[in-house]
Amino acid sequence: PSFTADAPFLLLLADVGFTPGVQISVNITSSEPGAVFLLLSSTQLHDWLHGPPREDTDGNLSSYFASQWRQPLSRQLSARIDLDLPKVDFFYAGIFDPTFNAEMPKKYKIDLDFVNAHGQHLPVQWAKLPLMWAISSIAFSFFVQGAVILTSTTWYRSSTPLHGLLMLCAALKAIELVVRAELFRVLSLDGDAPPWKLKVWRLLHYVTDTFELLVMVLIALGWKVLRSRLSDVEMRCVRVLFATGMLMALAEAQVTGPFRPASGLGSIFAITQMVIYLSVILTVNQNLQILAMGLEESHFSPTTILMYRKQQAYFRFRIAFYLMLLRPSIL
Repeated sequence: PSFTADAPFLLLLADVGFTPGVQISVNITSSEPGAVFLLLSSTQLHDWLHGPPREDTDGNLSSYFASQWRQPLSRQLSARIDLDLPKVDFFYAGIFDPTFNAEMPKKYKIDLDFVNAHGQHLPVQWAKLPLMWAISSIAFSFFVQGAVILTSTTWYRSSTPLHGLLMLCAALKAIELVVRAELFRVLSLDGDAPPWKLKVWRLLHYVTDTFELLVMVLIALGWKVLRSRLSDVEMRCVRVLFATGMLMALAEAQVTGPFRPASGLGSIFAITQMVIYLSVILTVNQNLQILAMGLEESHFSPTTILMYRKQQAYFRFRIAFYLMLLRPSIL
């Protein structure tokens, strides 16, 4: 890929776990000479960032500091680096330009690859993730099958469309996890994957997140819990939310990188999620207060029992919602 430097240090790899015997391939083409390719351990980067700035005889920032490997860039750099590490360590790679000029930034074409021990193309900390995602997908699949059986038999009379949406979310999550596991399994073996696989995974990822937001909003508003239908204004807001999320999912699916980019749409989607999470918390707490007041003012009756069950359902939903917010980011 091509990059345009927007700072003196262009970060290429961050906190990547390397094993002893790792092999790193570097191919860089620079528009202008003067920059330096650096490979630093986490300790070396910490010492560089927290140490006093060094300058050369011309008053420019010096690139001579402790590093695992360095090579000045003229126009073309092609190298294979074999690191004989004593143990697993975490590294950063980047291009440092002591003469950086924001008005005339350098441009680079970069091809950077690494192979850990046993032909592993993923960082050490990511090596077990495909297996974890595959196991999680199986767990979600069993959950969906159990929910379908229960709603078709024992819970048939009490099941609602909301249960169907919950099962759809779980099914989408199971599919997204198995696609993600297969994608990163291919990346771990070959170091690359077909672009269409990356696009399918990203599309499923954002579609699943959109359906999760939809279900949380509907439960918070009390659909099929406190009331059988929402108002017209609420339904319009829900439709706008769902349509916006699906459009963002389609747009983000066009990004072919395996990692989430710092794109504008991705940031908007994340901010929207945070706002919706906050709204769900506030709405659920308000519904709990309304139910508590209704229970205090009413006498014992079948209606009171129903209100108590709804209150307990919202308590459980709030706990499940908090657990979902605290889930590991890898899921």
